[in-house]
Amino acid sequence: MIQSLFDLWVDDHISVDEMDIQTCKEIYNMHLPVLVWGTGIHGRLVSEILERNGISISGYVVGKNFFKPNQFCQGHPIHNVHQINTLFNECCLVLAANEISSEFQQILKFKEIKKIFCFERICTPCEISSSWIKTHLKQLNEVYQILADDLSQKTFISYLHGKSGVFESRTKESKLKNHIKIEPLWKLMEENQYFNNLYNINIHDRNILVDVGAYTGDTAEQFINYAPNAKIYAFEPEFDNYKILLNIAKKYDCIKCYNMGLSDIIGNANINANGSASQIMETTDDKSQKIQITIGDDLLENVPVTFIKMDVEGFECRALNGLSKTIRKHKPFLAICVYHLFDDLITIPNLIMRLTQPHHYKFFLRNHTPCCAETVFYACPDEQKFSQ
Repeated sequence: MIQSLFDLWVDDHISVDEMDIQTCKEIYNMHLPVLVWGTGIHGRLVSEILERNGISISGYVVGKNFFKPNQFCQGHPIHNVHQINTLFNECCLVLAANEISSEFQQILKFKEIKKIFCFERICTPCEISSSWIKTHLKQLNEVYQILADDLSQKTFISYLHGKSGVFESRTKESKLKNHIKIEPLWKLMEENQYFNNLYNINIHDRNILVDVGAYTGDTAEQFINYAPNAKIYAFEPEFDNYKILLNIAKKYDCIKCYNMGLSDIIGNANINANGSASQIMETTDDKSQKIQITIGDDLLENVPVTFIKMDVEGFECRALNGLSKTIRKHKPFLAICVYHLFDDLITIPNLIMRLTQPHHYKFFLRNHTPCCAETVFYACPDEQKFSQ
């Protein structure tokens, strides 16, 4: 166990460009077909990096729900990822998509995939520079110190390193000094996002979820299947998402929907309508909608909340501040996304630590995709007696 991030920091750390070159050299020297998982912007960027370093890819792969026969991307065939073992005797797989966790565990069993690579700094919603990490190393280390288990601390280190390369030196001597192997995030990935063994569903008469950023009701349905006797308060400000959420809610009698965002003020705001990545913002553009925002404490004053899940594209601190009374009164389990803004790993844990005082909580960090995304900070009240 690394006691401090200061034990890992090296002044002569490699740059992100050098990280890319190192990865490409390793891929090139394997002399195997190369497949890129993902055909979106990340997949195209990764393919460009590979080609600049003399690597011609053999094709792209996508999940079964995205696969259509006889499709191509940038002149290369697109394969169903589940058919890799029938199409190739041996290959390398380069990850370039964030939402692949449900199928990823199955693919790991394919003996035909000899090695998996990931350009983590590409497949991420925000950039973190090495200079920013050095400036804020003290604050980052304070968060690192409060994490309650080894997996959380390893995830924290791998998350920072994958974005910046700050814990790897150019020189062999400095590398040996640290005596640690920094695992890629895909090896640390936990499949069950939000609803996992950190939350004890058996100690409450009723499991009550506040779903902040409910999108189209996917997490609400997961919670109903996960927790007995569930009740859900679902907040989704983007109108098209909200319409789908309402249709999902009609299937159940335990989901109450609100077409508004949560904040620390009551009023109006704008949201950039972009599906699951819709973002509340202060400015307007061609895709923006005017929405209502409100204070969660006002709506949930008498609700004994047991679980708060939050994924609101960088608006988490504002929404948490508006739930401060609820958190202090009912001591709910918290699952808060911390990957949208470059300083989320500092600001959100520090805010949660303040909001949960004087109660005793344990804090965890998990990553739920193979890349630097869907990273969640969990706050578990001692009374829940979680099981690991």
